Amino acid sequence: MMRLYHLAEILPTDYLPVFNDIPANHEFGAAVAWAYHNDIAQGNSENCFAPDDPITREELSTMLS
Repeated sequence: MMRLYHLAEILPTDYLPVFNDIPANHEFGAAVAWAYHNDIAQGNSENCFAPDDPITREELSTMLS
């Protein structure tokens, strides 16, 4: 997801944080907010992204399609 974020050339301030477990100053906080607002990634719940949880092949495929 970070690679897609960098390719999109988005500024870190373009999207507001969405999840409680990823603060705005987190190293990939802006990328997660960008992915969420562009329907590339969703959290595990309304307020939780769970950045340390592994993803499945199906989830990765959904992000790339």
